[in-house]
Amino acid sequence: MSTPPATAMSKCKLTAATLPTATNQPEKCYHICADADHVSHSILLCGDPGRAVQIADRYFLSREFTADHRGLTLITGQVSLTKLAGSTLKLAPSVTVGTEEPTFRVTVATSGMGTPSLEIVVNELIILNEIKLPERMRLEHRREMLNIIRVGTSGAVRQETPLGTAIITKYALGMDNTGLFYDSPVPNPVVKKLEEDAYNCITNATPTTARFRGKIFPYVSMAHPDVVHALEVAATSLQVQRGLAKPLHKTGITVTNSGFFANQGRDIHPTVSPTVPVVDYTLSNLTTIATPEDPEVCHVENFEMEAAFLHHLCSALGYHSGTICAAIANRVLDTFVANSAEVAWDAIDIALRALALLDGKLLPL
Repeated sequence: MSTPPATAMSKCKLTAATLPTATNQPEKCYHICADADHVSHSILLCGDPGRAVQIADRYFLSREFTADHRGLTLITGQVSLTKLAGSTLKLAPSVTVGTEEPTFRVTVATSGMGTPSLEIVVNELIILNEIKLPERMRLEHRREMLNIIRVGTSGAVRQETPLGTAIITKYALGMDNTGLFYDSPVPNPVVKKLEEDAYNCITNATPTTARFRGKIFPYVSMAHPDVVHALEVAATSLQVQRGLAKPLHKTGITVTNSGFFANQGRDIHPTVSPTVPVVDYTLSNLTTIATPEDPEVCHVENFEMEAAFLHHLCSALGYHSGTICAAIANRVLDTFVANSAEVAWDAIDIALRALALLDGKLLPL
């Protein structure tokens, strides 16, 4: 039997191999190519690098840093608080209003498509908050609390959900396996029961002749309650500002898939069958249980590809994270929006308002 590598003998030993840095820029993380001073504690994640640029173009009054490395775009700048507040939020007393526009600092970063890419980006954002580079020395205390909100697009799995609805994640059901490599305790009975129900649901829906029957192990994570609340307040503020009778948002369970086609119930190939036929329909019937601590029953609302791992890691490490995704498809009605980029703007606006609320820069009226 071979000798274990040195890293296995010393837990969390940080070396050039376990924590690589950017080429010729050792103060920066290897993939996102940014250092600690380049990143705000208010972070907006989006899968598409083009969307990161569009968000900065639309909302940033100024930019202090931009990186574009390995398809991962990261931009930090100042966002107008007055513009975000509109007529339904107000500036906090701590915000100084003078001759210059009041702003707050935001980083918008590309996570890429799927949890494997997001795992890299979120880890490096956290590394910059906890580890001093280039020395690779763990800080005695992390620099600050991070508020991280994923904003993106998704497919709704409930018939009554209109296209364009902003869906806020309360629980995330991970059908990817990225989270399984980060062991953390089950946070509460709701999560434990939902994991068990999801496994049984998937296994029972898989044909007995299928090669991988019983080998798909879902995990469940939670968005931070403060972030969920901030997103709901922000969504309601935008609804009221526009004078709309119907809510712009829904809150519930998000299913995070490891791919786009068979992983989400799209049966494309005549000679290769999905392991779980109509997995979208199968999982849409799951709900949470009511408990004294959380009496509200949640339903599966949407499918996407990133949220579960984000909340799994952030919750385990004590950071605040949330997810809001626009519904650009309704899988039950078999409909898809004409312009997905335009539909996402409400969710983006809500996410930025929520970050300002979490940062104490804006308050509800």
